[in-house]
Amino acid sequence: MKRVLTLTVAMALCTAWPAAQAQAIEDFADADVLSLEQLDEVRGGLQLPSGAEFGFGAVMSTFVDGSLALQTRLTWTALGPMETVEVGMLTPNLAATAAAGGINLQDGPTVQGLVISGDGGITAVVHGVSGQHLTNLVINNANNREIRQSTDITLDIPGFAQMQQDIVAQNVDLRLQTALGLALRDAATR
Repeated sequence: MKRVLTLTVAMALCTAWPAAQAQAIEDFADADVLSLEQLDEVRGGLQLPSGAEFGFGAVMSTFVDGSLALQTRLTWTALGPMETVEVGMLTPNLAATAAAGGINLQDGPTVQGLVISGDGGITAVVHGVSGQHLTNLVINNANNREIRQSTDITLDIPGFAQMQQDIVAQNVDLRLQTALGLALRDAATR
């Protein structure tokens, strides 16, 4: 009796799965693909394929000789990426100042940072953030310098706890279907 019940449940699950998959494919068969410009108009942040939006942020920190020299924060908002320098005074005309100390930097609107004098040279610290990249660069020609960099990335996913529960439930369902499929196969070969 137990074997018959197991077989019945396994057969029901095995026949229901292909129908659900076919329905999902049919539901999206006629969906229009949006251009990147259209996507930019309908959402302000990042979005998962499931439709859930999430926040993205990064904090880049550079320490020179044990002290926090420069810290830059990127926060992705509905208006797009927002950059703020939280610690450190940016060096005006960074490329020229670095060149005077023997370091060659290409100048540009996204090249910002600071120069710190040291034993026999300088250290140039460059932080750059945009919607496409994070740059955390150190060029040093000074002696006896201790340099450490870190980048902390934060994802803020609304309803993440519920999403985790859904994923666990889907995992359990998938394992159950696999186990029942194996049981059905084994029962059929006896």
